[in-house]
Amino acid sequence: MCACVSQTDLQLAKEKTKRKSAIIVRQEEELAQREQALAAAARDVSGLSGQLEALRAEVAALRAENEALRGKLEDSKQQLQSNEQMIRWLNQQVGVRAAREGCRASAGQQLRQDFAVIWAVPNVTGKSSRVLASKRVVVGQLFAGGSYQVAKACPLLATVPNR
Repeated sequence: MCACVSQTDLQLAKEKTKRKSAIIVRQEEELAQREQALAAAARDVSGLSGQLEALRAEVAALRAENEALRGKLEDSKQQLQSNEQMIRWLNQQVGVRAAREGCRASAGQQLRQDFAVIWAVPNVTGKSSRVLASKRVVVGQLFAGGSYQVAKACPLLATVPNR
């Protein structure tokens, strides 16, 4: 009986070893799958990190552009206000001149047409330059870089306040 028992023990030991081997194989396969998933996740994280840095740089550039545009908008508002003041002053001067000369309404209209038109055109440096158009009212628009500004000035430029 000793030989029988030992063969039964041997078979049980073989089956136990086979089960342990199968468990080890399944664990190794699962471990390999997890390592592959981890490597894929690491690649995804690396790619997303690059995208994040690119988006952060884009946001910074857009913020800087936004600030620059806000500054230009503020400058344009100030220029518009200055132009409106000039137009009011010139209209006042037209009224004063008409009153001094005792002009009638039709003569006052002619007087208004005798005022020169000055176009304030931003040049490359961003500063405005004045161009005297004529002694008659010029109707139209002068574009420089997609924008234009109009101011009317008295023909006697010495009486126009310097801006």
